[in-house]
Amino acid sequence: MKTLKVENGDLVLNENGELAMVDGDQEVAQSVMMNLAIQKGEFPLDEFIGLDTSFLQEKRVSEEEMTDSVLGALQVMTDQNIIEGAEDITMSQHGRVETIGLRVLLADGSSIDLTGGGRYGA
Repeated sequence: MKTLKVENGDLVLNENGELAMVDGDQEVAQSVMMNLAIQKGEFPLDEFIGLDTSFLQEKRVSEEEMTDSVLGALQVMTDQNIIEGAEDITMSQHGRVETIGLRVLLADGSSIDLTGGGRYGA
């Protein structure tokens, strides 16, 4: 499958001035990052899409809550047999911004390492 290439929320143009496309691992990585960048409840047409960020309001972030939230945000991709899941989920804080890193397990048995899968904060 192919989809439009998006960087920093903007569509990308190729060297010919046409809309750039991504496919394969790049498409999966982009989809994962977009799913994690949406806060759950933010998209009015599907209240279940996105990452539940309520765990970020706690003084101590539970690794289990973080993992459950990330896996929940990626459930739609699991249901569509695009990915098998994710592992090695980490979160790091840089000032007021939280960055998620993870390894996405693809349906074909391979994996994609992602850093900066989603950013939250000021």
